[in-house]
Amino acid sequence: MKAPTVIIITITLVISVAALIDFRLWWALDNQSLFGGAGQASFATPADEGQHLFGQKCAACHTVGGGDRVGPDLKDVLTRREKLWVARFIKEPDVVLASGDPIATDLLKKYKNVPMTNLDLSKREIDAIVAYLEGPKQEAAPTAAPAIKGDPAAGRKLFAGMTHLANGGPACMSCHNVNGVGRYGGGTVGPDLTTASRFGAAGIAGILEGLPYPAMQPIYRNKLLTKEEQAHLAAFLMSVPPAAPAPFPWKFLGAVALGFLFFVVTPGIVWRRRNRGIRQPLVEACRR
Repeated sequence: MKAPTVIIITITLVISVAALIDFRLWWALDNQSLFGGAGQASFATPADEGQHLFGQKCAACHTVGGGDRVGPDLKDVLTRREKLWVARFIKEPDVVLASGDPIATDLLKKYKNVPMTNLDLSKREIDAIVAYLEGPKQEAAPTAAPAIKGDPAAGRKLFAGMTHLANGGPACMSCHNVNGVGRYGGGTVGPDLTTASRFGAAGIAGILEGLPYPAMQPIYRNKLLTKEEQAHLAAFLMSVPPAAPAPFPWKFLGAVALGFLFFVVTPGIVWRRRNRGIRQPLVEACRR
């Protein structure tokens, strides 16, 4: 291997490793995972911390005394369920469902087969939420703000990124797909939202307000959706028609064929008389 090639490869590897280290350091700092998670808020009691966590991670799908949303109203849940069962279900709802637990199975059927998301909570966070559910404070309900009427067309533009989100968050289409948006569809990092209307208007509104899913929280931590954006996106997701059978991708195949002709066939025709090698003809000539 020639010396310049070795130098180029070495420089490339050094830059790649440095970029990886820089990214890992940024991720750790951004999630406050260095030095024991410094900077966490302090709370007077575990129940106070649980109330904060409930509003941050649970309120998109549940209420305490406000009626059912995507999931059940959790008022007095510890009088209906054992404390250990509640704690375990909060910790790993997917495992409890997979085990065939009859309570979890019945809840899944009752709430439109929408499973609870695994929120990756620590034991301390789970204990705090359970402490809050044991006796949540009865606070005066805030005065409801006038409802904003959402525009499905505006929501479609926000979803697809044609209209930028006010606080700088990435477009929903970066990670999600819905039926009929985009020539080649949306991202596949998150679930397909074509059937998001099954959550109901209240459920979608709660999710858009809190964005409680672990994968979304670091991305939108300081870039939450405005009330208007929430209303437009909710209206759009409620209006999405069911997915039709996917048509055969003629356009995509046509684009691939054109690309092949342009980048492979055409150069071969244009430079068909080019010198294809020197050593082989010389060897063949010597053998004659």
